[in-house]
Amino acid sequence: MTKTTVIDQQMQTFVVAEQAPTMYVSGANLPEKSQSRSTTRETGRGQRAFQLGGAGALRDLEATAFDAAQALREWYAHARAQREAGRGPDVEFVRACVKRAVNDEVEIDGVAAWVLLDGDKPSHRTVSEYRGTVRDALIWLAERGICPAETGAEDMKAYKAWMQADGAPEQMELLRARWYGREPRLTYELDWRGVAGMAAVRGYAEARREADKAQRALNGCDRRQARALSKLADRAAEVAGWWLASILVALASYADTPRRLRFERYSADTVALRITLTRNWWKMAQARQAVFENPLLGMKVGKRGDSRAQHIISRFYSDEELLSVLALADENRVRAPRLKAKAARDTAMIKLMRNQGLRVSEIVALDMDDLNVMAGENGTLTLRHAKGDKTRTVLLAPKARAALDRWMMYRRQIAPMTSAVFVSLNAGARPDARQPHDRLDVRAVRAMWDELQRRAGIKRAGRSVHGLRHAYATRAMMEDQSALVSLSLSMGHSSVTITQGYVEAAQLMEKNPAKLAEI
Repeated sequence: MTKTTVIDQQMQTFVVAEQAPTMYVSGANLPEKSQSRSTTRETGRGQRAFQLGGAGALRDLEATAFDAAQALREWYAHARAQREAGRGPDVEFVRACVKRAVNDEVEIDGVAAWVLLDGDKPSHRTVSEYRGTVRDALIWLAERGICPAETGAEDMKAYKAWMQADGAPEQMELLRARWYGREPRLTYELDWRGVAGMAAVRGYAEARREADKAQRALNGCDRRQARALSKLADRAAEVAGWWLASILVALASYADTPRRLRFERYSADTVALRITLTRNWWKMAQARQAVFENPLLGMKVGKRGDSRAQHIISRFYSDEELLSVLALADENRVRAPRLKAKAARDTAMIKLMRNQGLRVSEIVALDMDDLNVMAGENGTLTLRHAKGDKTRTVLLAPKARAALDRWMMYRRQIAPMTSAVFVSLNAGARPDARQPHDRLDVRAVRAMWDELQRRAGIKRAGRSVHGLRHAYATRAMMEDQSALVSLSLSMGHSSVTITQGYVEAAQLMEKNPAKLAEI
């Protein structure tokens, strides 16, 4: 019996076991790791692990998983029939098959169902990474008229080479936009023109407020006061005009000069992760007999050329760099209440990441009842459902606690409806943006840090907000290398071996005379 005959039979034959909630495809039993999964999640407390929602929810999950496998089989049958008829693939039919396999419009699509059924307690982040990775791979293949069942090793080698080339992130976004019929969502580097433009916008708004204030004060005042106020209003209007001209110059400069993409190419780690996730997805498809073979089975995942210690040092932030950033986030530099609150919030987040080693995902997941001001010397933070769905408690350091208290003063004045510690302060949010006083997301924190880096002139390729965590751990090891176990527990590492990289980094930097100090 040929492989073609086998896969054709799978399009028609399947059996659902009534007694046990496990679906069987003819010829192969699917993994039975779904007993502790669910299609529902708790959103109020930042819950990240799926939980069992009953036999009905499990049957829905398995039905979704089967439909995704069936879609891949139908895609293969369509591609073969069209080829025999001398025609190319029907784009709309292929689009429908891809949507049945991965669909961003629903919480649980085919990819998510496969990962939940076959994975070992996957988090929402893991499921999201699978969905995005598989979506991009399927779109890339569909654009070239290749279906997953006919994908070979050479095709995936070409895909890997395409991801490693310059401009791959932009090309991938253009593919998504064309596939879904929407505008591309491209992010560009903010250079001096953007910084000047933002300063001009703030200056223009302030000058307009001064002019309006002077005009309103003209009513009901004597002639001498009116003359002075009129001059003040005219001067403010003139300043506003100069700021407006500066804005127009910045906009014209952006229009005339091509902007540089924020991410011009995928990093080696990103390519390696995408290859790994795509390989796992093909393995799940092969287990469901939706494809013949795994074209990524023999592909090697590229490893980082430097050691972990060198990787840490390359992303390390010195105290001088961090102090220059904190100076820009100082409340005394701004006058508007909203900007003061934003400065206090940003300072608190930076110090929690630098002085406590918190991940950015742990920062945004913090809730008010995670803070215990009475425990320990300066209070504690309970980090629930951190990386790996673990929980740990960290003791607050004095300066981190002081910065957090300062932000909490502003938060009490704002009185947001959410339980999140750190909330958005958008003045006039767009309909598609995160609204004021909602929980901050990871992207917003990264954007905040990138903007401060650029303004401080310390922005460098490869360095991100996660470097604050590296700075915390490396400084701790430079001060006391015997505290390895304590540092590992503080950072929430699953093994002390992971923390060992910071010991090596500290040894490489031992000639640095800087001492451990809070910023």
